[in-house]
Amino acid sequence: MTKTGTGTWILSNSANFWMANTTISQGTLKMGASNALGYGTNAVASPSSSQLIFSATDSKATLDLYGFNETGGLLAGGGVGGIGTVTDNLASSTGSLTIGSGVTASTMFAGKIMDGAGAGLVALTKIGNGMQTLNGSVSHTFSGGINLNGGILLLDNLNMATPTDFVGSTNTLGLGGGTLSIKGKTGAFTTNQTIGNVTVNAGGGQILGDKNSGTALNITLGSLTSTAAGGSLVVSAGGTLANSPVITTTTDKDATGIYGGRTVYFDGTANTGYDWATSWGAGPYMLAAYAGIPPCLLPAVRLPRITALRPASPSRGISRPIVLRSSAPAPLSRWAVIR
Repeated sequence: MTKTGTGTWILSNSANFWMANTTISQGTLKMGASNALGYGTNAVASPSSSQLIFSATDSKATLDLYGFNETGGLLAGGGVGGIGTVTDNLASSTGSLTIGSGVTASTMFAGKIMDGAGAGLVALTKIGNGMQTLNGSVSHTFSGGINLNGGILLLDNLNMATPTDFVGSTNTLGLGGGTLSIKGKTGAFTTNQTIGNVTVNAGGGQILGDKNSGTALNITLGSLTSTAAGGSLVVSAGGTLANSPVITTTTDKDATGIYGGRTVYFDGTANTGYDWATSWGAGPYMLAAYAGIPPCLLPAVRLPRITALRPASPSRGISRPIVLRSSAPAPLSRWAVIR
């Protein structure tokens, strides 16, 4: 289906179904019911390469969720300056867009996902095995939350003039089998991305960071919690170890000295190669020894290091970072946060 003309089309039939791309070439495609975007209850039958395609030249090419919950293919198209918009223009509502149903392909979207007029919020959910890349030149200012239940959501800062908060910093993150990958801007740039509280659901997930030969990549997370036994969060370098990010969480250690609702390191041995990351020695806090591996054995170029905010100093009234890190080489391959 292709939307043309400068006006607004309203889809209000939840029984709509077509096994092809949806293209917004001009104007606004507005939702008038949930599941009206052509997938409905038949989403499982959607083709493996289905896309929601936006014009790269018409600045008014818009998908307006209007408070409804829609499922579609991966986002594609869009252009410089945020041409091609996903939004929710129903005041005081939350419109939810689920992308990637049945899709195994990878697509890039250069447009913009943003909250709408009157505090209409947009929530984004990624399902399916495909990879959705957001690689535009403006930030995505939606704030209804991100849920990753399959495949990969890649935030590529390459085209950002100032690579800070490519997606809205107040978004919570739910992980239920998907991966959030953040790629920094190449060159003399420090890329910063803040995400709200992280919830690890059944199926767990990953957060990957790659500074992409930039100066640095800093990822700041809110609290780390889990809703399901066995749900695990793996935090790792998305590229080479030399391009590893610095990752910060507001979660402090508990009474037993364990971080993030049980932060562990993993040596790659299935089922057995895990142990807790606890404080060791004087601050900054460092990894304790386990399973015969001496304390603080991590690569010289370092895997992503996780920091937590130490309580404010009574004398200075400021928070200082607690850094879990080391400079000695070792066979450990990645981090995991498990609950």
